[in-house]
Amino acid sequence: MAPQDASLAIDGDPWSYWSTPSGGEHSDAPSPALTLDLGSTNSVNGLALDAGERDSDSFHRLRIEVSDDGQDWKFLEDVTEDFAVYFDENGQIATRPSSIQYVLFQPVATRWLRLTLLEGTPGFNWSVGELTVFGPGHGRKLLEAANFADPRSRELTERRLWQEVERDADADAPLLALRGLYRSLGDVDGVSRVDRLRTARFRPEVSTAWRFGPDLELTGYDWHVLGDRRFRITYYWLARHAMTSDYAVYLHFAGQTGGFQDDCLLGAPHSTRSWQLGEVVKQSRTIVVPATVPSGNYVAKLGVWDPATRHHVRTGFRGWWGPREKTLLNLRVEDGRNGAARS
Repeated sequence: MAPQDASLAIDGDPWSYWSTPSGGEHSDAPSPALTLDLGSTNSVNGLALDAGERDSDSFHRLRIEVSDDGQDWKFLEDVTEDFAVYFDENGQIATRPSSIQYVLFQPVATRWLRLTLLEGTPGFNWSVGELTVFGPGHGRKLLEAANFADPRSRELTERRLWQEVERDADADAPLLALRGLYRSLGDVDGVSRVDRLRTARFRPEVSTAWRFGPDLELTGYDWHVLGDRRFRITYYWLARHAMTSDYAVYLHFAGQTGGFQDDCLLGAPHSTRSWQLGEVVKQSRTIVVPATVPSGNYVAKLGVWDPATRHHVRTGFRGWWGPREKTLLNLRVEDGRNGAARS
């Protein structure tokens, strides 16, 4: 996850996350770390890490360091958690909620804390939905995040969905979910706001409305010259049904003296099996015409296939008869500046 998402770990919402792949000491990848600036020097003696709904994304072994300036670090604790226990308000050991991990240590004065994952849960990320820092004395929090009693509330659900909208401008699943939320609440203005944004983000320059079997529709595409023998195509795909295959797409350019092609997995890394019914997904491809391809006219034909079965998806809504390909555009390739033009 991007570093700017670290703030999601202290936003008062346990269902919004800072999340990162579990590297650690048994991996070639660098050990992931979360660094926290308390704003001033304070005495701290404990942490609570809430993984929200992602209780499998917990840590197994964690290194804790402290610093006065965020540059020079001092080792504090190497914590291994094997049992799901915590200290209750009376100081007794009890079973902890499955999503919350507690770390207690001797009080230490510090401004900065760094948490480095040494061992995570195999096959899972390390995720922190909410991080709380405790100081000496019962119940005193040095870092007081906003307190929302119900993570299912409209306010938090709406905020999470808008965060997803801003994070991924190429898939409209969060917008569909927002539209459903606003409709269920009778919020006409909210529905209109979502519809305007969907129109602005997912209206192609060239409309096609081509069906590739029962599952997929290419609603259109954008085409832009980027420079000498370079151009970009942005596809707009609509999920007509929920899919059980991860489809791929190819674009073959054929001319009198040769050809070239561009192949990709549809929507990668958001592959088609994860698409929702009615979702529109944009996918941009930068295509470079090889230097070995001579100048001339080329016909670009688009097709869809299933890499698992190696079967082509036929055009039309049935998918089992009809041509394999659709002619997307005619391309003129020339040597020299901006030597690619659509015709």
